[in-house]
Amino acid sequence: MHYHLGHFADQDISLNDGMRTAVQALIDAADGVTLHPRVLDVGSGWGAPAEQLITCLDAFVVCLTNSSRQARFTQRRLCRTRAMVYELDVDRNAVPDLEQFDIIWMYESLEHIVDPGRLFRILNPLTRPGGKLLIATSCTGDKAHTSLYSTHLGVQPLATVENLQELLRQNGWYPIKIIDRTDLTLPGWEKWRAGLRRMRSGRFSREAERLELEFNVVEQLYAAGLLRSFHVVASPVERAKASLLNRRENA
Repeated sequence: MHYHLGHFADQDISLNDGMRTAVQALIDAADGVTLHPRVLDVGSGWGAPAEQLITCLDAFVVCLTNSSRQARFTQRRLCRTRAMVYELDVDRNAVPDLEQFDIIWMYESLEHIVDPGRLFRILNPLTRPGGKLLIATSCTGDKAHTSLYSTHLGVQPLATVENLQELLRQNGWYPIKIIDRTDLTLPGWEKWRAGLRRMRSGRFSREAERLELEFNVVEQLYAAGLLRSFHVVASPVERAKASLLNRRENA
């Protein structure tokens, strides 16, 4: 059960395959991710990206979600793995006392965080030497369109990509790589709508019709460039500086 923006290099890619491709693209963007990493999935949703990380990398994943339904679903989904699932609101509660992680994973969850700066500060010491923060998120440059996006999808107001970079730097992270993935995501909206149309004759017909209208609005914002979908790779700032100095000394 994936529920995020997928990547579609062509129209023949299915919705599920497109979403799996997007998850793999963020893994690949980090460069050098090895097998058996420890991963903290912040805002793990229904557990599909976590399951993919486990399958592809044999990762040990700790999932955090503030939804009791999602937590129960993910626990059942990952019951045959070593994954741990916590029902936790990271805006209100402390993160459990855990060993450090190779990857901090935030897949389209940053939009739901009330105080991302605070969360970035909390996550920084949870990262192992050489570890990375991997983010999939959307950014905008227009407050009016941010409000429209937030109204329709129920998320927090979004920053520009420049604001996001500065927020990372202010809270202990060095943005290594930022990749605009918007064009790859655009074909996915029609695939979502096709699924919603198939639901119109069933018990969820009203909900499907409402969602289709909302998806149309948000798709137009992305198509016009008023919203952009990004993959972000960052490292703890002091470690990033040390790594850069080492490379210069060895050059």
